[in-house]
Amino acid sequence: VPVNGILAENLLVNDTDNASDWKFAENAAVGSLVFGDREFTWSTLPESLNGAEQILTACDSKNFTGDIAGTAVAVKDITVSVAVDTRVENTPAFLTDWTKTDLTAASSNDVAFVIYQKNFSAGDMLTFGSNGQSYQCVNYAVFLQEKQNSEPVTEPETTEPETTEPLPTETEPTETETMPLPTEAESTETAPTQQDTTETSVLPGDADESGKVDILDVITINK
Repeated sequence: VPVNGILAENLLVNDTDNASDWKFAENAAVGSLVFGDREFTWSTLPESLNGAEQILTACDSKNFTGDIAGTAVAVKDITVSVAVDTRVENTPAFLTDWTKTDLTAASSNDVAFVIYQKNFSAGDMLTFGSNGQSYQCVNYAVFLQEKQNSEPVTEPETTEPETTEPLPTETEPTETETMPLPTEAESTETAPTQQDTTETSVLPGDADESGKVDILDVITINK
């Protein structure tokens, strides 16, 4: 009879001798059960697995020698973690393409476990094989967690537009640019004509009659 959990459903166990001891349990934590047929509890557990849904396998299923001990179907996108007794000499065959992590756990009967992990999408089949070893060890345990995004979503960076002082255009005149020095011809045309006398002489362009031609004469002529 299939058993349903929150993150997986249709748990079917081929190890008929121990199938009734495979079950789902919520909120894995230190002090919760390790197996469905033992009173062993977790004495240490990675913080990342606290609160995970757990498939309580049967400890006696370590004696199962078939290829597939049990199957289930993922309901959501999930990360599955399998805790394997460190005394198991070879990695169980069904975990060969899983990632062996640095996470560890321990049970109240002084068994140390190493954690393997793999991601599954909703609708994927979860396949659990044999433990690969039955002597001087216990069976593996299974944890289910909803998969989290591996990379945080960040807001795109925004940059303030650079502001520069506008350069003066060629059409913006300065005072000196608007007042070109008069040519000799212009000076003779604009300066008042006076008759030559033997007593005084006026310089061409000396509009203010200061005796010299300078910028003040230019300003006076422009006015």
